[in-house]
Amino acid sequence: MWKQFLLVLALSGAIAPAQAIDYTDIWWVPTESGWGVNFVQSDNLIFATMFVYGPDGAPTWVIAQMTRTPTGVFFGPVFATTGPYYGAPAFKTSLSTEQQVGTATFHPTGPANGELNYSVSTVFVSKLIQRQNLAAAALDGAYLGGTKTLLTGCDFPEQNGVTYNAALIFVDRFAPGQIQLELVSDGGLLCKVAGTLEQQGTLNGVTEAIYTCNDGLATTATLSELKRTSLGIEGRLVARIPQAECQQEVTFAAVLK
Repeated sequence: MWKQFLLVLALSGAIAPAQAIDYTDIWWVPTESGWGVNFVQSDNLIFATMFVYGPDGAPTWVIAQMTRTPTGVFFGPVFATTGPYYGAPAFKTSLSTEQQVGTATFHPTGPANGELNYSVSTVFVSKLIQRQNLAAAALDGAYLGGTKTLLTGCDFPEQNGVTYNAALIFVDRFAPGQIQLELVSDGGLLCKVAGTLEQQGTLNGVTEAIYTCNDGLATTATLSELKRTSLGIEGRLVARIPQAECQQEVTFAAVLK
């Protein structure tokens, strides 16, 4: 029974390595409304546009191109740019300028938090930033997809390793601020993850979810990086199986049925 459970439990849990996280979002410091930075990530590159102001309080256009280093930190040049008047009848490329004025480093400390350090000429800035919430995503629905699971530290060494599973996932916002995921395997195992939903920019999660299955399992889990995509949902969830002393690291993605 536990071998079957461990295989299907790929439906339930993971913290992925940092390099797998997509940091595309609007980031800010909640106590500094008016300052912010947009991250658009493509593979190992983050293109950042910053909402910053000069000594005279006038808006200043500053961008950064940061590439991921082997340590998972993003680093690259900062540029100040100028261009033609936005109300001009035609855009004159000859009036556009770009000059490197410093460097930027983004050190992620979690899926929704990090430290941004950047310089503009002789000015150095350091901020602890987080994703900024906009509208809540519509997560409810029935989805069909799959999971990738890494099991480690199991009592029985043969249970450790990577497994892949097909999965039906049902998401229900059954009450304000609450969410429940039902994970159904081909073998009939039904697991439920429920708790208080926390929005973190385009990501969502549950810090301490109630996790139960119809074979008698009852424990807690952490849901993170739950995100509505253009085709469905994706996310991660981590849980420990007390009976088998296994640690699970799982990612899942599914399309809307």
